[in-house]
Amino acid sequence: MALTYLEIDLTIIKNNIKNLRYLLSPNIKAMAVIKSNAYGHGIVEVAKSAIEAGCSWLGVVNVKEAMLLRNAGVRSQILVLGYPDFADIQNAAQFSIAVPVVSLKQAEQLSKYKLSYPLVVHLKVETGINRLGLKKNEIIKACELLKMNKQIVIEGLYSHFSSVEEEDIEYSKLQLKRFNEIVKLLEKRKINIRLKHLCATAPGIILDEAHFDMVRLGIGIYGLWPSEKIKKRFLKQNANNSFLQSALTYKTQIVQIKDVRKGESIGYGCTYKANKNVRIAIIPVGYYEGVDRLLSNPSPLGKNYKSGEVLIAGQRCPIVGRVCMNMTIIDVSEVSRVSKVSVGDEVVIIGEQEIPKRLRSGSQPESVRKITADEIADKIKTINYEIVTRIPEHIPRIYKI
Repeated sequence: MALTYLEIDLTIIKNNIKNLRYLLSPNIKAMAVIKSNAYGHGIVEVAKSAIEAGCSWLGVVNVKEAMLLRNAGVRSQILVLGYPDFADIQNAAQFSIAVPVVSLKQAEQLSKYKLSYPLVVHLKVETGINRLGLKKNEIIKACELLKMNKQIVIEGLYSHFSSVEEEDIEYSKLQLKRFNEIVKLLEKRKINIRLKHLCATAPGIILDEAHFDMVRLGIGIYGLWPSEKIKKRFLKQNANNSFLQSALTYKTQIVQIKDVRKGESIGYGCTYKANKNVRIAIIPVGYYEGVDRLLSNPSPLGKNYKSGEVLIAGQRCPIVGRVCMNMTIIDVSEVSRVSKVSVGDEVVIIGEQEIPKRLRSGSQPESVRKITADEIADKIKTINYEIVTRIPEHIPRIYKI
């Protein structure tokens, strides 16, 4: 067993997908967005589980990710969501990987491209996020250019919401209006597109009128909510706290324990000074392993921000000093008073850990404690997406089925 690893519960991922699918009409397709190594969860294993759970499409960031899936035997329909490298276009065509068309220049290049196999494309249109995408006044010209190449099949039309996670969704309704206008424009020109999709997880939950032919399920399949506002809005109406459950647990172990006397400094820069005698534990993870340096103690963000914690013996233990590249220092003084702490003990960075029975209290004792990606994100003023996605690929993933 490696010192540091992730546990990914594939059954939880399947259940999350099934719960999200339940919100969609049976005729609406589901795409599992598994780009960026499935948000840190492992692209191949999550892809196979998503297909088993009823997803007919997979969304990846580039052709390289799609080829990983094809080489692993995944035969599902795949759409590249990022800008495709022209060097990869032949592979995309040969291995039935759909790619987006996002500009007139790209459409013109494709119109002249000699393809050995049919290439499936989805037109990405601009509705208000102002990233990749064709503008409304460019869409007809793009279709005309693409139709010049007999090997190109225009299969899809899609866009992306900008601020649907917020409390005020008026801008999202404006984007929906713009998307509908583009759909009508194409229909007026007798350009029939089989697959239209606009929703990711958040609008998939709250905007039924925007579901169209397919919904792209991203952050939700991993058990994380797109935002706290979406979570509260959904639970207020459904009261189902287990609707989405986190599938990832990030674990390591203690590799050294030592005592530090009052007044001594801990870590780089001497930023942390012990105000009493403390016992510290060293864990073999740092910012290279995805433990953000902003979780250092004291927080680089300022005195009003909380530093990071981990779980040891079911107890919260604070980080002390600066998070290093490959190591982090933990204050285990409090847990050492009630439980023996030893080298090799499990440390949970993200996820749940059982509290030993002897440390529980109350008539109905709490059995586990947890640290969530949302909590960590809040401490460093980012989003849960970033916390899990930045866990590097070299850390082993252990899958529970």
